[in-house]
Amino acid sequence: MTFVEYFAGIGLFRMGLEAAGWQVVFANDWSPEREQMYKGFFDESYKAQDIFSLAAEEIPQATLATCSFPCIDLSLAGKGEGINGKHSGAFWGFYEILAKQGEKAPQIILLENVTGWLYSNGGQDFCATAKSLNELVV
Repeated sequence: MTFVEYFAGIGLFRMGLEAAGWQVVFANDWSPEREQMYKGFFDESYKAQDIFSLAAEEIPQATLATCSFPCIDLSLAGKGEGINGKHSGAFWGFYEILAKQGEKAPQIILLENVTGWLYSNGGQDFCATAKSLNELVV
C-alpha cells in the first residue's frame, strides 16, 4: 500500500496513512518553510517544487494519491476566485500529472479541501473538478 502525497504541507496525510500501514513513495509541496517542518517530522524532505513544473514520469507508481490543494480561492472566507484562481487553480497541475501518467496513475485518489469548494461559483467548480477526474478513469 503505497501513496504519493501532493501538497504535502507538513505531512498530515502521511502521519495518518503511515499509522495505518501505508508507505509514502513521493511527496511534494512548493513551500521551503513547510519542507523544513516536514523534514523535522520525518527526517527527510520532499520535492519542493511548483506542481505545474513536476514531470509525471519522475513520480513513482503508487496505489493512492493524496491531494490537499490550496483552498484560498474556494474558501467562504476567500475572494471567490474559484477553481481557476491563482491558488486553488493548482488543482489543475495535479490533474495534469494524473492525465499524463495514464494507466500508471494511482487507482485511488483522496482529495481534501474546504466546504466552499462545493458551493464555489454555484457548485460549478466542484462539478468541473469531479468531471475532470472522472474522465481519467481507465
